[in-house]
Amino acid sequence: TVANNGQLNYPRLFLKTINNEGIQSDIDFPQSKAVLSESTCEKLLEYMTYVVTNGTGANAQGKAKKSAGKTATAQTGQYILSHEYLNTWFAGVYPCDNPKYAIVVMTEKGKSGSQDCCPIFRTIVDELENL
Repeated sequence: TVANNGQLNYPRLFLKTINNEGIQSDIDFPQSKAVLSESTCEKLLEYMTYVVTNGTGANAQGKAKKSAGKTATAQTGQYILSHEYLNTWFAGVYPCDNPKYAIVVMTEKGKSGSQDCCPIFRTIVDELENL
């Protein structure tokens, strides 16, 4: 939504259904709708870019230097020997100046979003740059 100037699009895992007779039917998805202002999205993208250029998301920066996103670490409340399992995240967009991709990387039992997830995001955007 942030990368799409405030327009919420609903995720689509498939576009049609096929019944037992092989007849295809389109699926009616909800229309996209504005849920954030463009100025709010611009500011959020600015902050997300800063996270990668100067903050905890530095490991997400690809060769083209066009990544933006946010790291996160979630406590699970599950412990083994006094060590708590953490779920770590990096949610980002690429390229930050005209986003085409929204990518989320999550690691169960991780250390931090920066250590676990940002390098994976970086690998993905470097490969996207080669398309």
